Amino acid sequence: MENWEKILLRLTAVLAIGMLLKFAPYSYHVSQNFRDAQTALAEEDFQAAAENLADAAERLPWRKDLWESAGNFAFRAEDYQLAQFAFEQAAERDTLSQEGQLALGDVYQTLGEDALAEETWTGISGSSVALRRLATLHAQKGNIPATITDWQNALALGQNADETEIHYQLGLLLAAHDTVKAMPHLKASAPAYPAAQTLVETLAEIPADAEQAYFQIVAGQTLASLNEWNLAEHAFRQAVSLREDYAEAWAYLGEALQHVEVEGGEALAALQNALTLAPNSTSANMFLGIYWQRQGKYEDALPYFEAAGELKPELPEAYIEQARTLAALSKLPEAEEMYRKAIALAPQDAEYYRLLARFCVKYHYQVREVGLLAARQAMLLDGESPASWDVMGLILFDMEDEFNAERLFLRALDVDPRYAVSHLHLGMVYLYQEENSRAFYHLNQAVTFASDPAVEEHAQHLLGYFSP
Repeated sequence: MENWEKILLRLTAVLAIGMLLKFAPYSYHVSQNFRDAQTALAEEDFQAAAENLADAAERLPWRKDLWESAGNFAFRAEDYQLAQFAFEQAAERDTLSQEGQLALGDVYQTLGEDALAEETWTGISGSSVALRRLATLHAQKGNIPATITDWQNALALGQNADETEIHYQLGLLLAAHDTVKAMPHLKASAPAYPAAQTLVETLAEIPADAEQAYFQIVAGQTLASLNEWNLAEHAFRQAVSLREDYAEAWAYLGEALQHVEVEGGEALAALQNALTLAPNSTSANMFLGIYWQRQGKYEDALPYFEAAGELKPELPEAYIEQARTLAALSKLPEAEEMYRKAIALAPQDAEYYRLLARFCVKYHYQVREVGLLAARQAMLLDGESPASWDVMGLILFDMEDEFNAERLFLRALDVDPRYAVSHLHLGMVYLYQEENSRAFYHLNQAVTFASDPAVEEHAQHLLGYFSP
């Protein structure tokens, strides 16, 4: 039974007693408030229930409990102004329960009064629920030290049925903030959380005598690979605060700042600082090239990728980024040459063949002569991957063989039903075939499962054709 149903029963009893006791101190207005609240609750009209209970509370100052009930129903009705007023009235009368204090904090946060929410939840002693709310609030504000303290306090209370989640949260936060203290929490949560296991394995490889800044940068790189960019940024900031001359840390910080969308030129300044500290840093050159690539300034990006390739000629990614930049500059034969350089460095890696095939489709460049052969080689090297089936389907679709393209995209989804790229491509095939219901389904699946914003954006754009 929900709390509001219990209140409905109490109101029924109050009204019955009031009718039996002719001389009970219930005015006509209060009796009508209770009747209207009873009717509203029976109809689940929480707004009317809240208003009537608040009115009754004004008329019956000794019934202090009515204020909290009014606040709860106002909150359910999303009348946050009334909820705030009612809860505050209960607090002034020292009758607000712990649940009411939690709800008052929720109201403050909903109304954008984060400082009041924090003050309210902080005032609740011995509550793991309040500490969880504080941890969430501090995390949203990027206050990692405070968030760590909240989770540590929650763990110390010992009120949690499953402490594994708290160990996991602390493990991630400490990996970013003070890496050497993270391991006990990561190990405690690793069986339940693959990300924690990844961090355990990565950090365990660092020599015990390595400097703290190095621990931070490795933790930041791992967090970035797990798409925990806010924590990665914090880890890199910790690294540069420990060693201001750490060029690699500045380079990774500049990259992370772009993923957390920090306004202003902080990302570029960090990248330029990295290159100033270490002009021969491959990371600094690569990240600066990627920075300008994202800005659409391909002429500015290209020299940095060329420098990275000269500094580390065994690095395939330097040639891949050169290829992408040259393609954007419409220098397609030169781009193909760079893809082939990457392939020559890693001839058994199917991904580089897939990249070459996708390049051919994207720019309609020698699809049959180059792209088809690259896709076939990817199938030979990694035929169990949905990406290989998908890229071959993409080649065939571009060659107007939509029947076999559809078959290959479906095969990719047999391997991985959540593979968003193939859902997107199937949606394109079905749009082409005017099978709109199938197209609509697969485009929606692409949006649901997409981890790449470009895939989601493309699918959303195609779904626009179905709008009224």
